[in-house]
Amino acid sequence: KATVSVLNWRCRYPLPMMSRRASKVFLLALAAAGAVDGATYYAGPKGGAAGVQACVDMLQGAGDECVLKAGRYEFGTETVTVQGKQGLPGNHIAIRGEGGLPNGVVIDGTLPLPDGCTKSWRRHEVARPAQGAVGAAYACRMPEGVDVTQLFEDGDMLVPARWPNARWDDRSMFMAPENWAHSGAGGEHNLTTREGVINDGGACKNMTAECCGECNANDLAASKVNATGAVIIMNNWLDATGTQFITHHEPGNRTMLYEATWCLDQFEKRGKCGDGYRSVGRYYLEGSLHLLDAPTEWVYNKADRMLYVWTKDGEVPAAGAIRYKAQAFALDFKDSKFLALGNMSFFGTAVRGYDDKHLEHGYAPQVHSLTLESLRFDYPSAAKRMVGELNHIDSPIFWTDGHTRVAEGLTSAAWTNHTFSDIHIRYADGDTLLVQGSGNRYSNMLFEWNSWTGFCMKSGSVHDVNASNNGCGTLNAMYGAPPPPEDGVVVPQFDRITFRYNGQAKAVQPPLMPGVLIQRMQFETQLEVMGDGSLVETIGEHCADMAFNWCLSTGKMGLRFDAPGGEITNATVGGSMTNNVCWDATYFQVKGDHHNVSYNTIFDPSDVHQINSMHSLPSPQTQASDLDGPHPPAVIDQDLASMRVENPGGSYDGANTHSVFHGNVLEYVTHYLPCTNEMCPFAGDWGGDNVIASSFPDQPSMTTPFKIRHELRDPYARDFRPCPGSVVAARAAGAYKVYSRDDTEHWMPGAMVEIPSQPSPPVNYTAAMDADLIFQHAFRAVEHAVYLAPAGGAFILVETLTGAQNVAHPTLEAGARYAWRVDPIFSDGTQATGEVWTFETGHQRSCE
Repeated sequence: KATVSVLNWRCRYPLPMMSRRASKVFLLALAAAGAVDGATYYAGPKGGAAGVQACVDMLQGAGDECVLKAGRYEFGTETVTVQGKQGLPGNHIAIRGEGGLPNGVVIDGTLPLPDGCTKSWRRHEVARPAQGAVGAAYACRMPEGVDVTQLFEDGDMLVPARWPNARWDDRSMFMAPENWAHSGAGGEHNLTTREGVINDGGACKNMTAECCGECNANDLAASKVNATGAVIIMNNWLDATGTQFITHHEPGNRTMLYEATWCLDQFEKRGKCGDGYRSVGRYYLEGSLHLLDAPTEWVYNKADRMLYVWTKDGEVPAAGAIRYKAQAFALDFKDSKFLALGNMSFFGTAVRGYDDKHLEHGYAPQVHSLTLESLRFDYPSAAKRMVGELNHIDSPIFWTDGHTRVAEGLTSAAWTNHTFSDIHIRYADGDTLLVQGSGNRYSNMLFEWNSWTGFCMKSGSVHDVNASNNGCGTLNAMYGAPPPPEDGVVVPQFDRITFRYNGQAKAVQPPLMPGVLIQRMQFETQLEVMGDGSLVETIGEHCADMAFNWCLSTGKMGLRFDAPGGEITNATVGGSMTNNVCWDATYFQVKGDHHNVSYNTIFDPSDVHQINSMHSLPSPQTQASDLDGPHPPAVIDQDLASMRVENPGGSYDGANTHSVFHGNVLEYVTHYLPCTNEMCPFAGDWGGDNVIASSFPDQPSMTTPFKIRHELRDPYARDFRPCPGSVVAARAAGAYKVYSRDDTEHWMPGAMVEIPSQPSPPVNYTAAMDADLIFQHAFRAVEHAVYLAPAGGAFILVETLTGAQNVAHPTLEAGARYAWRVDPIFSDGTQATGEVWTFETGHQRSCE
């Protein structure tokens, strides 16, 4: 691991530069010097999967392209196999959509319901319709050989009938604290006797933390629901979700029985499931006809092939309006290398690169060196619980089971060297992306609204129906070594990835290998579907380096050095957290030793937390919100800390005694586990350049009370630069350099999209008179033209910014309203029109 000095700004990780692309059009040939032009073949949407297969089969060697013309390709049940296609380094074989944007070509993995079903709908009456339910459900019989695992109405997913009710269209399915039931004491998941018991906790008598850890009004006994035959999705393991069939339940009773088989593999290996079973947890029921009672719900009975659908308006399903998921994978890569896929979207289907045929120890995988760029996935994966398969979900996967020596004394997954860039994945159930292999890179990606159950497989090679899934991440990439350094410079394995509204326990699970760099990530509004967890968890003797990341508006723990097993953390060493911002989220946690934790800005902790949360998200933050955190000893709540640091006296006496903490801005520091050292919680080297408002235990010599609004320029607008003359500025602390009117670059994490995004000032914001205009670059743009207009006036060019520049300095008047936009310019001379944003100015300047 490279040593990183933390003593001054210039010696920290260098600020990453914006990637410069040749054009806004995806050039799959990679424009490498000496690349040979190959043949180009075409396919059109009318040919469907067969036409694409014929186009792919024509590809012979390096430089060849299969170009898909614009349109919607209905693949149905057919999968295109890409086999034996082998390009060369810098001269890939390509399969791409025509044009420069991914939405021109759509691969559709769904089919309309068969005529035999849709022409025979009959009304189905339910015993107890939900309050306010309109219309009724309708039933038909599916033909032999056609099962239903996922349904769509006019492009929106319908919900497997469930209790407590929740919907897809308003995303209430993701809000577990509010819309799952809670289980109470006396439950059991006995993998020795196979006895499973869930006791519903009943409705809370009030909506406070005293009534129960997760308060809502759901009461199984009062509902009169019959749960027998339903699937129970239960979160009774903190960071794991189990699924079982309810074998017995009497309506009006709070107790349900099931055969306990989930997590049997882990129980046999280590004596427990996940992080240990707890009878008090969360659950919901789905998939039984007894539960069908509201619009947007459906049930399929595999035994008699009957399908029951309650449409959005409660009317008979319109012809062609209901479609079902017909396949798992649209493209299946086998025995292929140096191949690129890009410029297309996928609906209701995924892609797979998993071919370990003839693999032996030390040999290269059959699929490697793929480039996947400018791809969009909506609903790529879905559970098969409705047809009786509890623990198997086909997810986007690029996997090898091969292993090789990646460094002296280190063995890891074999080198696959895939590149994932400009990929958006939304609405996946279970695993969002499964990857195993070394040398892979992930950049400019978006993961949004994935995993409403928290369930996942976590493994691409073993689909054990009793397998566990504890600790899953939205991006599961923890098995494999990072890319090797280039010219002595560490290559970021994870760069510019945005996570929003995902339900897994963690956002990223990085490899347990030296040299992993995670930078410019935007973690925001991650949800409480799965208890416990964090945004990034890195463990073991090769902890990751995490720099230039934002952790915002979530109850999940921020960045976390954790133990590799149990609570003995002397094997958790060598990581870094530098130049990160954490606002309205749960603390950073530092277990172990020999870490570098420096130049972070952490303030105003979330009012919900990662365990037993009452709400899915923190209270909204506005300009009127109080940004000041707790100040002990008046408040001593470790969940309200900015940072929890393991000290001697906990798991071992050397905890963090060799770690370095410099230049941090922290409202509240406390310890993890008991501490015995005199300066607890400040184990290690805490330089005089930290700015810390308070600590527990109280250490007056280490703290300087402050208000964050007086220290940072405009945190509400995500301008986290220190104010000139502030305490933070005087100590050169925090994640950003001190504000200067000459600034032209303001590092901003997260995925870049087709046009500029993340405006500061935000839309309809009241900004200071001297506000800068800051934005996130457009993907592949080389210049950005910033325009400003007074209310009702014409847009005037403020300035044209080049390269990594993203800060413009307008002249503004007090009490005025403005509109502004940023137009991206690409190297081929084309220019796009940006979105129009509005704000108004107040009568004060920043930092006053």
